[in-house]
Amino acid sequence: MEAVSNGVTSYTRTAVPVRVGGTDGPLWTYGDTETSPVLSGVCVGCSVTNPQLAVDQDTTTASTINIALGVLSNAGQLIRFPGNYHAGDSIIFDLGIPAGQVLSLQLLGGIRIETFNGSTANNDAAAFNTALANAQALGINVGPTGKFRVSLPVNTDFDAVQISLTPLIGGLANLQVYEATATIPVVVNPATQTVPYGTSATIGNQPSGNGFL
Repeated sequence: MEAVSNGVTSYTRTAVPVRVGGTDGPLWTYGDTETSPVLSGVCVGCSVTNPQLAVDQDTTTASTINIALGVLSNAGQLIRFPGNYHAGDSIIFDLGIPAGQVLSLQLLGGIRIETFNGSTANNDAAAFNTALANAQALGINVGPTGKFRVSLPVNTDFDAVQISLTPLIGGLANLQVYEATATIPVVVNPATQTVPYGTSATIGNQPSGNGFL
């Protein structure tokens, strides 16, 4: 924050923290229920182990989606959120690949996502290989544990997401799902605030497209 008096700007700058959100609530929610394994056909040897760990609100524990070598079907996990979200909102995935593997377009191409609104699929199924730039932008690189985070915008209303592994040559045999989090983009209004000395001001947060909180 900078101070201005009689048109003269002080060279001293004072940091003023602004906190938006805090706990699990309207701005974001973890998935809280799951269905698994969700199979696209006959998938012998496909499974989801420890499925409840994907919806336990703990980003240090994970379920694991497994597909067997040579299968032709997808295996996945459907994660449902406790609220309804809208076009323009996003889903953040905390995921993990086997230690020692390098995150690449090929590996992400074997991860398939699709959102749902109630029991109806939104017909937006897509591979993750277009999301590599998002993962890097979040500054969470794949470390020795293989854990990474991807944020994806959603173009329609949703309350659930299905994440699946598809069979690819040289692709993943298993995928860890730590958490899926639905989020509402927040706009701070006004972006620049001038506060005369001795007065106060209110800074509001507005979820994009969903009205003021």
